Amino acid sequence: MNRPAKHAAKPLADLMEQWRKRAELAIGRDALASIEGTLQQAGGRHLGAADLSPETIEAYGAATVLTLQSKHATWTRWNLLAEAARQTRLLRLSSATERTTVLERIIHSAEQYSINLTAPELIPTPLTRSIQEEAGKACLTQCPDGSRSGWSADSVTIACQGRRWTKPCPTARPSASGHVARMPSVRLRRRAASTGN
Repeated sequence: MNRPAKHAAKPLADLMEQWRKRAELAIGRDALASIEGTLQQAGGRHLGAADLSPETIEAYGAATVLTLQSKHATWTRWNLLAEAARQTRLLRLSSATERTTVLERIIHSAEQYSINLTAPELIPTPLTRSIQEEAGKACLTQCPDGSRSGWSADSVTIACQGRRWTKPCPTARPSASGHVARMPSVRLRRRAASTGN
């Protein structure tokens, strides 16, 4: 056998006592007092959301998008939140509320570097609107968390503007629509659609 023999598990209290004795031998004094003294010296004021400059927030937003681009082709707001939390894990903030505020600012900055791939609802349906009025909020509409991509909006605009079509698009005169509506096959399709056949 190449695996070492299993040993019996020891209680955590016994392991802590052994650690304390080894630490006191290495330090030369009480280990717990040394830890408390070190923590008190490391004090300092924790950061608040207002302590981070807009440039810092923008840098975190850009770093968040760059990291996501290397991992995913598209991402959602949840991906942005998770990556922003990873990017800021070393920041010592004064409270969970401050951390949430900082993360929201970073996500907003990161969204500026992303293209929203989910189309907005152009025409709300009457059913959705009546349910919204009854419930007080949207319950059948799509979550505002849409997919995003890492191409900057400027580069997409430049690419679209720079494109030259080699063939012109087909066009129709406005009077042609009346001619098409008078065609027998179109009238038959309309009649079949209205009767349900």
